[in-house]
Amino acid sequence: MEIDTLSVILIFLIVFFVFLTIRDAPNPDVHPLLLTLQSDAAKVRYPGESAVYRRGGSQNGMGIFERDAKTLADLFSNKTNKDMQCLGSRRDGSGKYVWQTYEQVAERVANFGSGLIKHTGLESKDLLGIFMNSRPGIGLVPFICYEGIIDMQLTNKHAMFHVEWVIADLASSHYNLITVAMLSSSPRLTDVINQLQLTDVRVIVVSQETLPVIFSASSSPNSLRHVILVGDNKTVITDEQREQANALKLNLCSFEEIEEIGKKERVEYKFAAPKDTATIVFSRGTTSEGPKGIELTHENILADIAGILTTVHDKQRTNHEDRY
Repeated sequence: MEIDTLSVILIFLIVFFVFLTIRDAPNPDVHPLLLTLQSDAAKVRYPGESAVYRRGGSQNGMGIFERDAKTLADLFSNKTNKDMQCLGSRRDGSGKYVWQTYEQVAERVANFGSGLIKHTGLESKDLLGIFMNSRPGIGLVPFICYEGIIDMQLTNKHAMFHVEWVIADLASSHYNLITVAMLSSSPRLTDVINQLQLTDVRVIVVSQETLPVIFSASSSPNSLRHVILVGDNKTVITDEQREQANALKLNLCSFEEIEEIGKKERVEYKFAAPKDTATIVFSRGTTSEGPKGIELTHENILADIAGILTTVHDKQRTNHEDRY
């Protein structure tokens, strides 16, 4: 059978386009033949549970990334560059950022932590509730400081979260307090009441937006005694807010007042151990039973950060020129 020139050209074009399609098609992150090496499944399984999966490249576990960094406070302290910009804010949501250096942030952390202990009587391993609009990822702040990333924040009503969220979180890790990160996105009163009762929190840091919810929740039995208010600029506590707090037998004060107390009466740091609980994070999960609290130790969070640093290629690592 003879094949004419036109048929040859058509066959060639078909083969050529098939080749281009295969060549330019999206490739999987891992070749199908290597997918079995992507993770290592534990040989032991409990009834009703899946296997525990470990990263394929770390079948024998992985150590922490620095021998002298074992807690969240270590991450911040070890990498603090006193003159580098650390936290930036725009109070009105526009204009230039006003920056605080690492040295200034470290000073505020010591002031707030000291004032917190002096004013409220909190001791090591006590709980500090934080109930403000949104929140940074758990362990994200120390990781940012460790990597030397410039941490940029908006602190108005449209903010992702307040600078004071970061200060309170860092202060807790330096004084071995356990933060209770309460759900703040569209909080339901029943959920807030449940979280307060489950944790027996005595001290909580709130924003102007979440304060009314705390007042409403305080009409139900709980252990709350001290409420620390953060404003959009300099915190102003109104007479009405003080009257409401007094009626509920709550001690209401501003974040700045706590810092001022700590500035006058400094308390030495009380560092945690790696296996101490660092935070209790509430999540709604996938059920309708209400938020559930998850305890994370300093060791848990550092292992998570170590996993990130192990996985990310050196050329893709963040540095002081990056911003969050």
